[in-house]
Amino acid sequence: MHYVLTTLVFAAYLAVAAVYSLALQWFRRRLRARFQNRLGPKYTGPAGLLQPFADFLKLLSKEDIELRHCDNTAIAAMLVVSSALAVLNLFFLPLLGRPLISFEGDLILVVVLSSTASALASVAAWLTESHYSRVGAARLLFQLLAIDLPLLVLALTPATLTGSLSIGTISARIPGLLTTKPLMAPVWFAAFVLMLLTVVAEAEDNPFSIPHAETEVVAGYYTEFSGRKLALVHLVHDVHYLSMAALTAAIYLGAGSWLSGFLAFPVSAVEIFAVAAAMVLISSVTSRLRMDQMLALFWKGVTPLALMTYLVSRIGAGVLIW
Repeated sequence: MHYVLTTLVFAAYLAVAAVYSLALQWFRRRLRARFQNRLGPKYTGPAGLLQPFADFLKLLSKEDIELRHCDNTAIAAMLVVSSALAVLNLFFLPLLGRPLISFEGDLILVVVLSSTASALASVAAWLTESHYSRVGAARLLFQLLAIDLPLLVLALTPATLTGSLSIGTISARIPGLLTTKPLMAPVWFAAFVLMLLTVVAEAEDNPFSIPHAETEVVAGYYTEFSGRKLALVHLVHDVHYLSMAALTAAIYLGAGSWLSGFLAFPVSAVEIFAVAAAMVLISSVTSRLRMDQMLALFWKGVTPLALMTYLVSRIGAGVLIW
């Protein structure tokens, strides 16, 4: 009976996460359209709310074209594992106000799983033997190499301030910390701004949509994917966007974990969508960078600043060992 209940809880949480991801996609599309003086999804369902669901179901019903001279089974396996890792990430994030799974060190696991899911998608693209897909895959790997270090450092900054590597513990402590130690607020704010820029790059959104630049490499690393494979790629992207917004909201804003009872869920949802809105604003008002510009920005700018904020947070937390 225990295993049946556990399975039902995980299935229910998975369904909530799927709805959350598609609702966030609708929100992003509508918000970006407003920023750019367009309409966005409007007709499918009330205010176009069902358009992401319709798009996903349409891709599932499309023909899955088998590629010649490559291992289609290995490609499908890479995409399935990538999707599974992206979805697994959501179980450690407080989508409903509390994470479903929490342990000391889950923050590191979430960062690793995010990078691994993207890396496996690039491996699947490389296996297609398409020139466009391989260029997109190479760009994605270069981007991951530039992003992973500052992402980890910026995730460790609030962890240092709160004295924990558990996302649930960090999100519960961070609001109180900022009120009891207001001198750390500038460090928190600087790290938060850098984190927003980094998660936009991790989500492959403008100005960091370099791996799938339509004007240069058709659709980048998913040029050769169709049908169910393309649906999985879009699922990974939507879930990845949600996990990055939820991670930022959790470790920097608290994501409702500091509240008890039913209030935790709406506050968590508002904070996650607010972070997503900030990400959409960044992507809507910027144009795509070149790869060398992106690498210079992160290696020469974001990474040193992230290390500086981490060092200051260590000093402020009183745990720096000279």
